[in-house]
Amino acid sequence: MTRPEPTPDSLHLLAIGAHPDDCELFAGGMLAALCAAGWRVAALDLTRGEAASRGTPEERAAEARRAASILGLRERVTLDLGDAGLENTAETRGAVVEALRRLRPRAVVTHHPDDRHPDHVRAHHLAREACFYASVGRFPAEGERLASPPALFYFFGNPHRPEIHADFIVPLDEALHERKRQAIAAYASQFHNPDYAGPPTLISSRGYAEAMDARARWFGLSVGAPYGEPYALDQPPAIADPLAQLLGMKRVEKQAR
Repeated sequence: MTRPEPTPDSLHLLAIGAHPDDCELFAGGMLAALCAAGWRVAALDLTRGEAASRGTPEERAAEARRAASILGLRERVTLDLGDAGLENTAETRGAVVEALRRLRPRAVVTHHPDDRHPDHVRAHHLAREACFYASVGRFPAEGERLASPPALFYFFGNPHRPEIHADFIVPLDEALHERKRQAIAAYASQFHNPDYAGPPTLISSRGYAEAMDARARWFGLSVGAPYGEPYALDQPPAIADPLAQLLGMKRVEKQAR
């Protein structure tokens, strides 16, 4: 198991996905927006995507590098914890804890637990537990422990039920959504691409691409933006003055009807 080398700078946000392309597909707009605003953002893939019906791990690695460049990510780390066999074990927790202790993110976004893909569900629990253990001094993993667990929130993948109950929505303008589209398109082996020869899958279909675009439009409409991405919080935030918070929130201006 390859261990990431240490780096002197900590991160503001680390996006953790089960496979290369999960972070782009489900959180690419937010990642692009944060990178453009100057936040230090990186991605951690728990597997190489070697069990996918289309593409090879080598292709996925090259695609992931291109996508990271498009989004403006500071770094991308890919572990090899077993695509289609990802498990929450002492060994895998140790690997993720070591990555967290090196990258030292203040916040982590990862999979929501309601998802049709078993790896996504396991990635949720693995990432959530690793965030806790990264701050435990005697947890058996290399690296200096974090002072406290990172703040946690979740992106929505492909839930079993069509309803998504978001705790907040990140508004995206046309430019940010286009950057997300380009990052997704970098995975030519995985998503809709008539020029790529491979067996048909759900995510490679035109219908899936259209459905995800429609989802982004729907959540954008709900906050008065062209597009939007939904997210769920791990726990309720502490708000001492709710009125000041609500009145001070920056909202996207809705068009007059």
